[in-house]
Amino acid sequence: MNPRQQKILEFVQQDLGLDERPYLALARGLGISEAQVVRQIRLWQRQGVIRRFGAILDQRKLGLTSNCMCAWQVPRARLGAIGRRCQREPHISHCYARRPAKGWPYNFYTMLHCRSRSACLALIKRISQECGIEDYRPLFTLRQFKKTSPKYAAK
Repeated sequence: MNPRQQKILEFVQQDLGLDERPYLALARGLGISEAQVVRQIRLWQRQGVIRRFGAILDQRKLGLTSNCMCAWQVPRARLGAIGRRCQREPHISHCYARRPAKGWPYNFYTMLHCRSRSACLALIKRISQECGIEDYRPLFTLRQFKKTSPKYAAK
């Protein structure tokens, strides 16, 4: 990645202002046209480097005050099907398959965001019943220490 591309990547990882032309100042600072910045971003989108742009909402202000990472023990052959099922669930933001650790047999993880602890538990129970997965451990958030988007290109 050349230095100009690095600067564009750093820029798109930051909060974008509500400007009509958010890339214009960046382009001027790089000595290129706004169209060149947009072309680079679109190229990265076509290549799958940038999957999407989106707004990040404060879930607590929306009333989603209960967060739970649920660890599941899923038969390896069913991981794909269970993952696809969980992808469709609007209250699940993340789902991952991981290798189980010694003494911890759980290999699939979902992050749930609900209005209450009881709503999280009800959702987990419904998924458990629908998928036939009986061994799971809900791990509720006690305290949030950091929550930011990842930075893949740091300044």
